[in-house]
Amino acid sequence: MRVIILKGNEAAAGTTSGAATTVDNAKLVKFYHTAPAVVTLITSGGAAIGNTTVDAGIHYFHKRADEKLFASAGLVTAVGYGD
Repeated sequence: MRVIILKGNEAAAGTTSGAATTVDNAKLVKFYHTAPAVVTLITSGGAAIGNTTVDAGIHYFHKRADEKLFASAGLVTAVGYGD
């Protein structure tokens, strides 16, 4: 059975590129919000990689450890998968 491994505490996502975070240098990030939100991924230097609108609920994003994430609203947690 696959399980979620917590690698940090849940925190509010930054809402601007200046407040973007690596989420504890996570490669896998759990994102949660109660309403639709726009999630944006940027390089460590601040260049946009891309963005997407997600429905309310839980979503997972894979990224490089040095890439940063911000969102229009929501909570982020560094996670992993294991057995």
